[in-house]
Amino acid sequence: GEVWWTEAEVVGNVLCIDFSKKTNGKLGKLEAKPLESRGNAPVNEGTGLLFTDGSTWKRYAPKGSRTSDFAGTFSDPKHPEGWRMIAAIGFNETIVVGVDDPTRPGWWTKGTVVKDFNKAKLLIDFSKKTGGKVGLLTAEPIEKGIKFPDGNVWSRIS
Repeated sequence: GEVWWTEAEVVGNVLCIDFSKKTNGKLGKLEAKPLESRGNAPVNEGTGLLFTDGSTWKRYAPKGSRTSDFAGTFSDPKHPEGWRMIAAIGFNETIVVGVDDPTRPGWWTKGTVVKDFNKAKLLIDFSKKTGGKVGLLTAEPIEKGIKFPDGNVWSRIS
């Protein structure tokens, strides 16, 4: 299917997503909250988004995908006013989107999940974001999020 992107902002625990570009102005901003897990999963472990009209977006990871350890929304202590989102776009491919500061434009890049000694790792190319100062980095899943070689941890929000 078509890949598209839009702008969003977090206000408290609400994600305000602007759909006006996607819908040619037919829809504006819609609000969504984290969709809580049901059954045996811990409460507040986000499994997607719940919109105010009752519709949902489920967290997507293709069946048998290597991306499920990485898909989600994260905070980055190096950018406390911003956020990060990783979404599966294929069996081992992701799109990584981020905002460092709400006063500056967001950025995006692609990531690739690889197996390293039977452990999934995410390769993210930050060269576009950093103007070449930082290139390919390898992230690994940890209990509270994902960790980079410099010790920085993106903590999972949902």
